[in-house]
Amino acid sequence: MVLLLRFHTIVIFLDDLCTTVWELRETQVAVYLGNYTDYLAKKTAAESHQQARYDQFAAEKKRLKKNDSKTAATCRSRYGGSQKQTRHIRNSR
Repeated sequence: MVLLLRFHTIVIFLDDLCTTVWELRETQVAVYLGNYTDYLAKKTAAESHQQARYDQFAAEKKRLKKNDSKTAATCRSRYGGSQKQTRHIRNSR
C-alpha cells in the first residue's frame, strides 16, 4: 500500500513538472509531448500496436511456412523428387 501511495505521489509530481518526456531506448530517442500520465498512455498504446503488428507478422509467417511445406510435398509426389532434392530446390530460390 505504501509503495502504491509513493508511486501515485511521484506520478502527480511528474505530471505537474513535465511537459515533454524523452525516452532513451537503445540507440533511439522517443519524444512524448504532454505530462507523465500522457507519456504512460501513449507508450502503452504504442507497445500494444507493436505487439499487434508482430502477431500479424507471426501468423503470416506461419501461414507461408505451412503453404511452403504443402508445396514441397506436392512437388515430391508429382515429380518423384526426394526430400533432399526438394530442399535444394527451395533453398536455391
